[in-house]
Amino acid sequence: AGNDGKLLYRIVPQLNWNIAVTGTTSNLYSIYGPTNLYSAGTSGTVLRSSDNGLNWSSVTFPVTNNINSVSSYISQSYRIVCCDGGKIFTTSNQGVNWNEVPSGTTNSLRNIYFSNYVSPYRGYVCGDNGTFLKLIYALPVPVSITVIPVSTGVSNNFNAVAALDTNNIMLAGSGGMILKSTNA
Repeated sequence: AGNDGKLLYRIVPQLNWNIAVTGTTSNLYSIYGPTNLYSAGTSGTVLRSSDNGLNWSSVTFPVTNNINSVSSYISQSYRIVCCDGGKIFTTSNQGVNWNEVPSGTTNSLRNIYFSNYVSPYRGYVCGDNGTFLKLIYALPVPVSITVIPVSTGVSNNFNAVAALDTNNIMLAGSGGMILKSTNA
């Protein structure tokens, strides 16, 4: 995902990258697949493709905040995004409706991490000023999400979060800062 609505893709085993026609000139910050692809970026831009990225359509989003990261959660039909201004939104119907999840912060949120392999009921969000949030998902449908703020003890801006398992979580951010938690 990149500036001016550019999305690059490669068809294996080809070595060359191709430019997808997205129909937007907004900067795109994130892309998530695998089958139904979503990309998101500046001013509330959300794009969706149901044919592996060949055709893209715009999805109406409720706010104009920059969307910094998009991911799935619980299952492939659910999507979650994090935005500037501490906003988190979810959809369970391919972006027709978006529901805000109170994050408890106004710091910009930069990255969401979710993996069914780590835990189908837990996700992580990081952002500016040392922001780190654990998201706990509870079934039945509609899914309820509890946001738990965790103090990192630093004020660096975090740009990436990844979990190796439910206990080992890593954050990467400004100033070369890398933090690792071994106790969830």
